[in-house]
Amino acid sequence: MRLPSHLLLILLLATPSRAEPEKPITDFGMTAELLLSTPAEELREARTLSVEDLAEQNCKAALSRIRELPKLETLKLYHADLSRVDEKDPIPPKVNAVLIGGCKISQGTLRWLAKFPSGAEITFGGCDLRKMDLDLGKFMWVMFDNCDVSTSAVLGLVKHLTQVTFKECTLTDDK
Repeated sequence: MRLPSHLLLILLLATPSRAEPEKPITDFGMTAELLLSTPAEELREARTLSVEDLAEQNCKAALSRIRELPKLETLKLYHADLSRVDEKDPIPPKVNAVLIGGCKISQGTLRWLAKFPSGAEITFGGCDLRKMDLDLGKFMWVMFDNCDVSTSAVLGLVKHLTQVTFKECTLTDDK
């Protein structure tokens, strides 16, 4: 007995698949506006988050959203205005790697970074760190790439950290 072709198609579609279950997305890159408009449920598996164009007006809300990501391990901030961030702002609890690229920062930003609970490595790219105290809390490895850094701050870092790397940086006197 031969089955009609439309019945055969229905049987094929109903056959269980042996495909692997879909793996969740864990690496996200977005603007600050998109971060704030994306439902928290969609970001819950994030292990790496890159945020671009974080402005002063949405910074506090974005940092609060970032703190809510339970699995976040790596945070990358590009072209952000972090100049008003300080140690009272939200801190992501499990982040151990941070990249700050082309951001406007202040001494308050560095105090915020120093409060990260499990910092392993931090990279500054294209940042002006002249006349700043570079106490980076629990971070053990730091890289400066194309940054301006005060010589006195560098001397303190080299004494206390496991590894300090400089790529195309300008060291300036504090005078």
